[in-house]
Amino acid sequence: MGAHNALDELNKEAEIAHNGKILDFGNDVPSNGVSGFATGCLFCKTNGGNATALHVNEGTADSALFKAVVVAA
Repeated sequence: MGAHNALDELNKEAEIAHNGKILDFGNDVPSNGVSGFATGCLFCKTNGGNATALHVNEGTADSALFKAVVVAA
């Protein structure tokens, strides 16, 4: 099973249990207000940099609110 298939399977189970994805990735962080991402979902921004590479949904599965995760040095 490839990494992409494993992520699809993980998200399929999460959507059943939590009404949305719990892990996703891409160049663009999902817009605020979109649905389909569970509270706490992590989004890895593949073209991100310092303080922009990882985001977490602090909204709901019905209305996402992705915020950047900043790691202290």
